[in-house]
Amino acid sequence: MINRGQHKLEAKNALRGKWGTGVIMAIIYLAISSALASMPVINIMIMSVFSYGMVIAYLKLIRIGTYDITDFFSGFKNFVSSALLGLITALFTMLWSFMLIVPGIIAATSYSMAYYILADNPDMEFMTAISESKKMTNGYKMEIFVLYLSFLGWAILSCLTFGIGFLWLIPYQQATFASVYERLKNEVQPIVISVE
Repeated sequence: MINRGQHKLEAKNALRGKWGTGVIMAIIYLAISSALASMPVINIMIMSVFSYGMVIAYLKLIRIGTYDITDFFSGFKNFVSSALLGLITALFTMLWSFMLIVPGIIAATSYSMAYYILADNPDMEFMTAISESKKMTNGYKMEIFVLYLSFLGWAILSCLTFGIGFLWLIPYQQATFASVYERLKNEVQPIVISVE
């Protein structure tokens, strides 16, 4: 069972005194995403690379208690795999969503650990990362979905602040899900090699 409170507390503890870096990453992420909004495919691919870099940053934060803005750009070292991972998972999720909303949600939660697995295994094929994510989330999809929902109130408040709240919500979510990945990785034991 995923203990939402425990993972959120771990995220807040990890971020204590280090929110500034997370806020800067969120500003850059949102600014680039907005700039690319008129080019959907390019947007997905480029933002996938930044999402991958963000995962690397927050895994470091959870594991060793520190991260740096340069970690955010480290996704470009694995540009092709991270871009294709984002593009394919977006496509698969969209195709499942055409069937009904529920299959789309199940697909999204199934793929939710793929970036983390790729971060721990940068030489892994992106399709293998997707397969490993499906294995890792097996039996935990509902709990992962509920964890996503638990941030809904904060997301609504962030919208009411004209988006400013997202600058703090994004780091909070990222650190929380990095904590969840660490728990699932140790429990499920997929094909992962921890990053240094």
